[in-house]
Amino acid sequence: MKRIYLFFFALIAISCSSDDPSAPEFSPEQLLVSGSPWLFSEYRIDEVINTDGVLLDDEDLANEIVRQNGISQGLTLIFDSDGTGRAIENPAETTNFDWTLSATSVLTLNYEEGNAESFDVFSLTDTILIISFDDEFEVILDDQSIRGVDIKASAVFD
Repeated sequence: MKRIYLFFFALIAISCSSDDPSAPEFSPEQLLVSGSPWLFSEYRIDEVINTDGVLLDDEDLANEIVRQNGISQGLTLIFDSDGTGRAIENPAETTNFDWTLSATSVLTLNYEEGNAESFDVFSLTDTILIISFDDEFEVILDDQSIRGVDIKASAVFD
């Protein structure tokens, strides 16, 4: 009889797992909101599409993107559950936006000024947000000529 009780006890112990199927899974929108505020941590160069003959390494490209876009290490994105949010570059500079996240993981920010930006959401968890985008910028060479550079890059927020 002890063996039967041990068998049932072992069976119950094995069938109980730490995975709780009733635990709620969060939608991407809920993760975006619950992970806020998102603090910018780094740019990643995913692909150099066209350098127009300009020789730049990834660090030069990242520095140029930050310089031309005016993005600083202090950039913070906040997403509210009502579809609004704000980008804070420093305490004195806040830009409000409305946001949507499509079923195909495209994050669109519609700014108060009327312009909009869309980003592909590469990764989204409760602790990290990685958005990818195409970017282009101009480089002034030593001879003062201007060349265009096109890249695919990612911004990492945590």
